[in-house]
Amino acid sequence: MSDERSLTLRQADHLRTDIANLESGLEVIMAQLARQKRDLARAALGIIFCTSIITTLMTWWFIAHP
Repeated sequence: MSDERSLTLRQADHLRTDIANLESGLEVIMAQLARQKRDLARAALGIIFCTSIITTLMTWWFIAHP
């Protein structure tokens, strides 16, 4: 009474190993995405800060030189 869909212990062990490898790969990808998100946020804040400094300096210059 063997079912064609039943797994042998060796197949089940192999599937468990494959799933564990996929999970570890996903953890690596999630860590890389978190790092990229942090870097992107840092770059955006740098752009905002530099733009505000340049705008402030240009405004002061235009006020001082009518």
